[in-house]
Formats: sequence, structure tokens, C-alpha cells
Amino acid sequence: MADLAGVLKSEIRRLARKETKQLELALKQDLKRLRDANSGLKKRVTELEATVRGMESGRPTPEPVETSEDASAGRGWITAKGVKSLRSRLGLTRAEFAKLTGSTVQTVYNWERSSGTLRLRTRTREKLMPLRGIRTREARAMLAEME
Repeated sequence: MADLAGVLKSEIRRLARKETKQLELALKQDLKRLRDANSGLKKRVTELEATVRGMESGRPTPEPVETSEDASAGRGWITAKGVKSLRSRLGLTRAEFAKLTGSTVQTVYNWERSSGTLRLRTRTREKLMPLRGIRTREARAMLAEME
């Protein structure tokens, strides 16, 4: 009987060690994953802090590189004065001009009232830039097609 108790004890000890090793391995894998994530976050924080320091010091932040899609959207800029003169040259009301550009009448009004270069969305710029090279008849034809 004493031999049976010894065998049971050694078997229980072996199974306990085996189970402990499995749990320890899972914890080590989790710890490694968390350390890697922490390292990545620390790098990101360092980059963001450098960006903030650059902004605070007054240095200009680098502009994003223009892709070929941006270049095909039409190079150049649109000013508030340019929008107003373009609209009057084409002989369009704000509502008609808004319809051509895919914007609202209030937006066209805001463009004309602002000063300097307008900061437009790419989609809006793509619609506005070709209008610079058309004539009144072409603009009227485009409006007729839309209706």
C-alpha cells in the first residue's frame, strides 16, 4: 500500500509540474507580446513629442508629398477673388455655380467672402479647376446636362 501512495504522489507532482510549465509558457508569450506593444507605443510617443516640439518652436511642418492623383486633379490654387471673377465671367448665379462645383450656395458665398487662397477638398478642386478654362456657353451646357 505504501508503494501505491508513493506512486500517486509522484504522478500528482509530475502532472502539477507539467501544468505549471504550460501556464508559465502562456504567461511568457503574453509578456513578450505586451513588451513589444509597449516598445512600439514608446516609439510612437517619442515621434509625437518631437512633432509637438517642432510645432511649438515655430518650425514649419513638412507638407505631405503630392501624389500623381493630386497632380492630375489640377495644379494651382483658387483664391476667393478668383472664384468671384470666374463666376461673374461665366455669368452664373451662386446657385448655378454651386451646382457645377457640387457644393452649396452658402459654400460659394463663403468662398467669395474669404480672403487669400482657398483650402479646398480634392474632390471640390477637381470640379472647380476645369471650370477655369470654359466659356459661358459651355457652362450653360453643363448645367443643362445636370438637369
